[in-house]
Order: sequence, then C-alpha cells, then structure tokens
Amino acid sequence: MPASLEQQLQQRLTRIGAKLARARAAAEAAATAETIPAPQQLRQRARELARPQRLAESAERLAVIEFELEGQLFACETSWVEEVFRPRELTPLPGAPAPVVGLVNRRGTILSVADLRPLLALSTTAEEALEVVLVLAGEGSLFGFMAARVDVARELFRSDLAPSPATWPEPALRYLQGVLPGAVPLLDARRLLTAPWLQVEPTLSTTP
Repeated sequence: MPASLEQQLQQRLTRIGAKLARARAAAEAAATAETIPAPQQLRQRARELARPQRLAESAERLAVIEFELEGQLFACETSWVEEVFRPRELTPLPGAPAPVVGLVNRRGTILSVADLRPLLALSTTAEEALEVVLVLAGEGSLFGFMAARVDVARELFRSDLAPSPATWPEPALRYLQGVLPGAVPLLDARRLLTAPWLQVEPTLSTTP
C-alpha cells in the first residue's frame, strides 16, 4: 500500500534531521580539534613557552673565575677568558702604554700582557709574584693580564651582583661591573678589551 503523503513528508523530515545532526556533529568535532590541540601540538607549544624562560635563566646566570692580586680576590666572567697559563718567560716592553708590561710567546703568537694593579688602585710596592696569566678575548682584541694565582670558578646569578662601592677610586670603578658576594669585585672585561691602551700595537725595540 503506497505511503500516504503525510508519511512521505515525515520520512523526508527524518532524513533531513539526520543529515543536520551529522553536520552538527562534524562542526562540533572540528571546533574541538581547533581548541584542544593534539599531544604533539601541546608539546610544541610547551617548548615554545619554555624557550624564553630558559633563555632568561641562561642570561641571568653568571659564571666567573676568581683570581688574586695583592691579597685581594677579583673575578672575571668566564665567557671572556680564553685561557689561563703560567708563562715561561715575560719579555719586558719599555715604553709600552701602561698597564702593558711585556710580551709572552703563546704557542707561536706574541701576546701583550698587562699588570692591572695600577688600574685597580692596588699598591704595587709589595713583592708579589705574578705567576699566572689570564687571557681575555673578545671585541676584536686579545691580551693577557697577570695574577698571583687563580682561586676558583663558580656560578651565580647576575642579581647577586651589587654596585661597586663609591669609595673606590675612579680609575678602578671604570673597569668594574660591581661586587659579588664575599666582597669580590667583578672586572668589566668588555671595557678592558676596548681600552685605548690596548689599541696601541706594542713592538719590540731592536738595538743596531
């Protein structure tokens, strides 16, 4: 018996309703996919969010090496220190711009060596054996400076750095970044490497 017109309309409405339901379900699924990333997307997003934090933490860390001059501990950032060695011989360099005091042969390379004590307002009257050379490199410059001994290398945070005391003489303040815990002054390696006295190329005088 053929279906009545009402039955045909109901069947048609049912089919249309089913199609609408499927379309709605598909739309909801797509929206869920957009708002809830897949695990791989979540991991990638987590890495992206963590990267600035890691960079910030790395920038805040301060690795230093400590050395002694005239019984006073000083520090220098290890990122500027290329090498520490004991020179076999220091060739004096009369007439060189202070604080450059001589030259050493570093594996075939002639290296200027400075005595930083006058720059740091330290007395040089005491007979102190400066037996170690710390080599600084950067800003297109390379030179060594002498120390009595190298103490320790340690890692701190840049927030641990306190301002330099105003009681220090001006020449010394110019080459210091501040003071670390334990009253250890931190050298400004960048300023040392760009100092005018380092831009003068030392030459050995020869006697006819």
